[in-house]
Amino acid sequence: MGSDFFQEVDNDVLFADVSVFCQTVTSVDQLPGVLEQAVNTALSERGLPC
Repeated sequence: MGSDFFQEVDNDVLFADVSVFCQTVTSVDQLPGVLEQAVNTALSERGLPC
């Protein structure tokens, strides 16, 4: 991530069409909050998080 390597892909954009929640976690400290958001969004919108 952030290397500008030619094969680098923005996964949030890539999976946006097929999921109700997609966010990249870059630090272990972010995981609890992002996981809670993902589960709540998936349950309320009856869809899949990426």
